[in-house]
Amino acid sequence: MLLCIDKGCFPSVKPLEDGFGYGENFMFVIDGATGLTGKKYTQKSTDAAWFAEFVKKCLMEELKNENISTEELLKKILKDAEKYFMSLSKEINYDDCPSACIIIFREIKDDLEVFQIGDCFGVIEYKNGKKELLEDRRITKLDENAINEMVKIAKEK
Repeated sequence: MLLCIDKGCFPSVKPLEDGFGYGENFMFVIDGATGLTGKKYTQKSTDAAWFAEFVKKCLMEELKNENISTEELLKKILKDAEKYFMSLSKEINYDDCPSACIIIFREIKDDLEVFQIGDCFGVIEYKNGKKELLEDRRITKLDENAINEMVKIAKEK
């Protein structure tokens, strides 16, 4: 059984680019990120806000269906998002595209599936009381390396 104890998306200085959803047999968190160029093509506050909202809407509709795998569902959603986004302008390149990290918890029969891309994290509490933090620190390390390199270059120049 999935139990949502707490949820929240708290925008700081920037607009809200996150999403959260849950149903009887699933829950997920999306953390959107603006494209590398910072250009804007959608009518939302940012393209990342559009992307998080688009993915959330699709997941809320489709995650109930146990006949489609989470991986296949995400591939379909991303293909649809890409098709729509790229149709907005002939000038869009992939550096302009928003992205997101995501974590999905989904009950399928008696199993709990956890699908995670990027640095979103979640906590599982087992029936025996043991808790497990699910996180992927690789993105954070890459970010730290990029920041350190930029600081080094800035100091040199």
